[in-house]
Amino acid sequence: MKEIEFTWPKGFYADGLHSGLRKKKLDLGWLYSQVPASAAGVYTTNQFCAAPTALTKQTIEQSHQLQALVVNSAVANSFTGAQGEVDAQTEQELVAAKLGINPKLVGVASTGVIGEFLPMAKLKAGINALKLTANHKITEAILTTDTHPKTISFEFEQAGQKCVMTGFCKGSG
Repeated sequence: MKEIEFTWPKGFYADGLHSGLRKKKLDLGWLYSQVPASAAGVYTTNQFCAAPTALTKQTIEQSHQLQALVVNSAVANSFTGAQGEVDAQTEQELVAAKLGINPKLVGVASTGVIGEFLPMAKLKAGINALKLTANHKITEAILTTDTHPKTISFEFEQAGQKCVMTGFCKGSG
């Protein structure tokens, strides 16, 4: 296994853009797989789980697969009660409709300020503007106080086939 320049595996597409949730920075992105992919998650053990986290956990537990993931920064959609749950589900449905896939194959993640509602008109317009590209802008769209994207890709061979495994995350620093 060798580390390579960051890239998406074959059949994966992504995008990120500024939807107006933040003043200037990218704040919305998605990752899409041409086919449903195996999915697993590690979730908070806090009793106060944000609506997107709870929805994604439920989504993954149903089929253990995702075909898309939508992420936004600036607003965490946490401590937002029933409206936050509706907003997370709406975000899931908007992405599914745009991609022509089952909503139960879309994960939703939000990071940012706790206790604020998502500006759904901006999110809807942003989702409509997302494209299926090979760019890496989603890795910037998830940043809050981070100073840079955290990305990695590896190439390896499995049963005579060249494979690529890619990861990205957010966090302090």
